[in-house]
Amino acid sequence: MKNISFGCSSQFSRRSPDRHIGIVVFDGTHLADVACASEVFHRCNAIATAQSSSLPRYMTSVLSCGGGVITSSGSIPVLTQALGQQSQIFDTLLVASGSYNFIRFRERALLDFLQRGRSEARRIAGICTGVFALAEAGILNNRRATTHTALQSKLILEFPRIKLECRDTITEDQGLFTARDAGSASELALRWVEADFGSVMAIKVAESLNADPLDLANEAALVMPVVRKKPGANKMREASHWLLEHLADNINLSAAAESMCMSQRNFLRHFKREFSQTPREFLLQARLDMARHELRVTDLPIDKIGRRCGLGNGEHVAKLFRKYMALTPVEYRQREQGQGCLIS
Repeated sequence: MKNISFGCSSQFSRRSPDRHIGIVVFDGTHLADVACASEVFHRCNAIATAQSSSLPRYMTSVLSCGGGVITSSGSIPVLTQALGQQSQIFDTLLVASGSYNFIRFRERALLDFLQRGRSEARRIAGICTGVFALAEAGILNNRRATTHTALQSKLILEFPRIKLECRDTITEDQGLFTARDAGSASELALRWVEADFGSVMAIKVAESLNADPLDLANEAALVMPVVRKKPGANKMREASHWLLEHLADNINLSAAAESMCMSQRNFLRHFKREFSQTPREFLLQARLDMARHELRVTDLPIDKIGRRCGLGNGEHVAKLFRKYMALTPVEYRQREQGQGCLIS
């Protein structure tokens, strides 16, 4: 049986503008977490390449404490690189689920790697049992986190400083992500694609994967709906694309309904049933998402970003940011660009 390799980064430069993803695995790791996350980043790369040669790319490395071959939960061998061999800085670290050998999470090499990653990486995530590795490293202290329902008592007993969110499927607290269930890697990866490239890209990637419905959450608790795969959804999928393509325009319900050759009442009813929100709410969230993206990756004036995103002038943008994010556009830009995520 061939060993599976999900990416190689031996020539990855510390100065590369691309985003380096490290997926930490162990014997018994849930293979879907590794494969699904890697596939999301691969699809994003393909779409980005088709759009522009200047867009950054994702590079994925699969890592383990000792390197070499590990055996996944499906008895499929996976080729990995040793943590100790990594000298480059990772943009994102993901500890996959599947290993119930909790002693492995106490290995010094792993803890040192995660603690160093906390100061260098933009995001760190743990899925299901992988959350315990982050907890052992101490980086979840006084942070919101979740894990599988059957493991929540164990987590809070052993790590009482964690703010356990029992009902959440995914939590995010200052760049620390935790996911309750094994198999959540694709949803996490799509959220990161949305944060890095915007909702239009995330929707395209999700559609290319025929993904199930996902909530692409962000720090403002604004949820961009990804197209749901259910009977009769094709018309509303077209409508969502039409709205996203006309964000800068003065769109009203009449124009949107006319573009789909539907009455306003019928369009509104189908749209709300499909996305659980009105077209106006959809547009506001998409425009705010685009504005956040522009603030992260450009130095454009707030007024110009507002016009480009269909939000009007800078004063209106500031009002919306204060309402939904509790900070100003300038404060958001300083925070995000200060984390080293500016795209040239």
